[in-house]
Amino acid sequence: MFISASVGLVMNLYLGLGLRKEDHINVKSAVLHMIGDAMASAGVIIGGLIILFTGWNIVDPILSVLIAFLIALGFGRMENCKADNRNFNGRYTERKLFRKSNGNNSCS
Repeated sequence: MFISASVGLVMNLYLGLGLRKEDHINVKSAVLHMIGDAMASAGVIIGGLIILFTGWNIVDPILSVLIAFLIALGFGRMENCKADNRNFNGRYTERKLFRKSNGNNSCS
């Protein structure tokens, strides 16, 4: 479990961080997916260590819900950008896509 999660963490971070400078919406979506997978792998490692040393099995579903929430948050930001017709041309800058919301939307 730890070996496969570690390999997944390293590969997803390597690929996700390597592609983060691309500004096409499809690449940004793939990067968010890879970062989500990296978070899941990190959660498996952390959860496994906590369970191994403490026997606290409830940590697995707690981490799963937290990871799902973070992935949904990233998806919501992506969809807000995609739905904003003023900014939609198939390309976004990282600044526009990942900037915190100023009250209008997370893209502007």
